[in-house]
Amino acid sequence: MPNATHGDAPTFFGLVGHPIRWGLLTELARGDHHVHELTALVGQPQALVSYHLSRLRTGGLVTSRRSSLRLHGQRSALPDR
Repeated sequence: MPNATHGDAPTFFGLVGHPIRWGLLTELARGDHHVHELTALVGQPQALVSYHLSRLRTGGLVTSRRSSLRLHGQRSALPDR
């Protein structure tokens, strides 16, 4: 969320407040992953993981490449599990 304002806080917390999305962000903070790897890491079906990744991409929290996904911004911003 580049250039975030105080009004963006509810949107941000709405995105990261979901347990699956938080798990995905935590795993992506550790490094790039393919979607099939993320499904195993968070223990959810591919369709559900893809849905939540789409929400995170739309919100500007993750970006995608042709071969993997990565966290957008500083990786150190997310705590270790």
